[in-house]
Parts: sequence; structure tokens; C-alpha cells
Amino acid sequence: MLVIYVSKITKMTCDSSFLLGVARGNKKAASIWSRIKEGSIKLFIPSISFVKFCSELLKNAEEHYMDVFLAAIRAMLNIKVIPIDLGVAIEAGHFMQKGLDFEAAIVGAIASMYKVDGIISINKQYYTNKISIPVIDEL
Repeated sequence: MLVIYVSKITKMTCDSSFLLGVARGNKKAASIWSRIKEGSIKLFIPSISFVKFCSELLKNAEEHYMDVFLAAIRAMLNIKVIPIDLGVAIEAGHFMQKGLDFEAAIVGAIASMYKVDGIISINKQYYTNKISIPVIDEL
């Protein structure tokens, strides 16, 4: 288990598994989310991860979580949703060559381009042995 101790503002990115974990009350995800809310973590959410998060909630009739989550994101200045532009797409292609799936490749590209300290994911195994950026599921 990799643990990152946050003593200054840490830059992180995440995937949809983390967002779903927060919405569904996963204890590890909630612990990290509280650090984001208090401002010790600046979070970059890839737009594709937000799309997957929303589609999963809609598919499972859990759309009530979306409104709460959107309100939280709008209220917190330390969260930024990152669109997929040409630069991100090209960088993601390099991560797909390493064996990452589409969302994980986008997350990896944003992590690389924004020089984040780590990736937050409940599904760390998606990144194992394919990425040099630390992947965490708890702090």
C-alpha cells in the first residue's frame, strides 16, 4: 500500500472509480475526499472520468448523487475538470501503447501533463506495472 502524506497542497488526478467511491460512501474514497474539501489536495478530474461517473450513476438509477456532486465541484475552487484536447489525446495514445484502457490512458496523460503527485483510483490494478506515477486508494 502506497501512502502519500499531505503536508502541502498536493496535486492529484483521479478516475471514475474514485468518484463513484465518493458518491457511494466508500470509506477510503471519503477520507481522500475530505482532504480535497479541506483544500490540502488540488484535484484534476479528467472529463472522460466525469462522463463515466455520470453514465454509471444514470445506468444504476443513482442520478440523485450527480446533483450533489456537481454542487460540490462548483463550490470547491481546488477542483478542475480537464477537457480532452489534442495534446491530451496524443499523450493518452502513448499510455494506451503501454496497455492502459481508454479512461486510464486519459488519466495517465493528464497526470503526466499536469505533473501531478499521484492518481487516485479504487481500481489500482488498472495501472499496475504500466505507469510510473504513484496510484493510491487511501491517504
